[in-house]
Amino acid sequence: MKIAYVTHDSLDIESGKVTAICTASKSVYLEIIRSFNNADDKLFLCSDDYKEMELKDGIDWEGDVMEIDVGKKYLNELLKKSVEFMPDELRKQVYELERQTATALQDSIYMFDLPLIVSMDNDLKKTLKNYHFSIDSSIAYDPCAIIETDIKIHAECALKKAIGVSGLATYLTPEEFNYIKGLVKEMDVPLLMIDYNVSGWKGYFDNCNVMYIDEDFIDWH
Repeated sequence: MKIAYVTHDSLDIESGKVTAICTASKSVYLEIIRSFNNADDKLFLCSDDYKEMELKDGIDWEGDVMEIDVGKKYLNELLKKSVEFMPDELRKQVYELERQTATALQDSIYMFDLPLIVSMDNDLKKTLKNYHFSIDSSIAYDPCAIIETDIKIHAECALKKAIGVSGLATYLTPEEFNYIKGLVKEMDVPLLMIDYNVSGWKGYFDNCNVMYIDEDFIDWH
């Protein structure tokens, strides 16, 4: 895929690589963020053969990394993966617990003397939808661990869209970011970063597809 901010150069978004649009212009930064939130139209996305795409069709936009709720956002994908790889013995345990719950409900209905029967549909995914995933409290305020989890979810669930985040460079040290770049490459996941006013951006975004838009709206690569 290719992404471009209006009237500026395009950047490739590739699997296994970080793509970054960094700017020293507050207005540019805000227009990009607003575009991802459907409040502006200053960003353009297209396929490798230049067919125009909606941003939502190519990028899982998540905004500020500290506000990402990956468990909620990717609940269906995580449930599908969990069910797919659940051993038979665990499946039996889940079905037995569901049967016991149905029996308890049926006994409760009998107390009201109503001619109703409780039934089970034996759809494991529907049963598990009563449960939710959330980031472990031990890493809830660790931006590096959060984006690491996000990348691993995309890899394990074979999600094809790029991860899109804002302000990640604000949170990660150069050492942490080098680790994330390595993980992106290892997991073969595309990561798009939108950042504002990153000091030493050239060195920080080494080995990334990066564009820096300065205060005079000039592109630097």
